[in-house]
Amino acid sequence: SGACIVAGQPFRCATTYFEGSDPLVVKLGGNRFAVPYCRNCPYSSLYTLSYDHCKHRPDVVDIGKLVDYVRRGGDLDDPSNLRDPRQRVYLFRAMKDETYLPGSVAAVQGLYS
Repeated sequence: SGACIVAGQPFRCATTYFEGSDPLVVKLGGNRFAVPYCRNCPYSSLYTLSYDHCKHRPDVVDIGKLVDYVRRGGDLDDPSNLRDPRQRVYLFRAMKDETYLPGSVAAVQGLYS
């Protein structure tokens, strides 16, 4: 038992707005580059997140916000379950992967640590 993540991003990251430098896009007009639901987006009726913002902009991800969601009883098992030394967590990202930038998988590591 444990976890294996291949080119992944932290749970709930895709729909979470991280205040500061997280860019927003116009929601209207069926923008195919927009996330349909955005948590905590300002003016959420007009703006949302760009699709895959966590993969393409890992520098804006605030792991603390995501860990808080898990601790409040979200849809994910508590990462502390993996603290048992018998549990293994494997994180993989291809060296030439241009979709998931290096920081995106590092953010997953932050969620599990």
